Amino acid sequence: GQCPVTHHCAGMKRLWKHIAECKDKKCLVPLCVSSRYILSHYHRCKDVRCRVCGPVREAIHRSNEKLKHIQVMQQQNIQTLKQGHEQDLKKNNATPTPALDPSAQEAHLQITTLAQAPVSAASALAQQPPQPQQHQLLIQSQPQPQLQ
Repeated sequence: GQCPVTHHCAGMKRLWKHIAECKDKKCLVPLCVSSRYILSHYHRCKDVRCRVCGPVREAIHRSNEKLKHIQVMQQQNIQTLKQGHEQDLKKNNATPTPALDPSAQEAHLQITTLAQAPVSAASALAQQPPQPQQHQLLIQSQPQPQLQ
């Protein structure tokens, strides 16, 4: 299938694979030299206000925050289901079923949570507006290195 995030995905994967192996300072593969230059800068840069690295670091931070939020919501849903199940057992004066091992219980609750959730985590992320092509922005904002 095609990547739902960007139509550049397949090409970028090929570029990443090439960059991992390439050491040629005069490489003719499109975007190789500039990409390696930007990656090198990103790994060395410590300036939190850097115009090149700042947008990338902010995008990574936002992405990490969204993932943390999704994990917290899933845990809250699991706790709510556990409490609801326990209340149902007490209310119905039912005999609890034999206990499952904790990992099986957790897996069952996660499946139930995901099945009952109105919007899955993946579709919630897919509904987010696409981010600008950070790689292209970085290339355009950074002067090309003068290699000798």
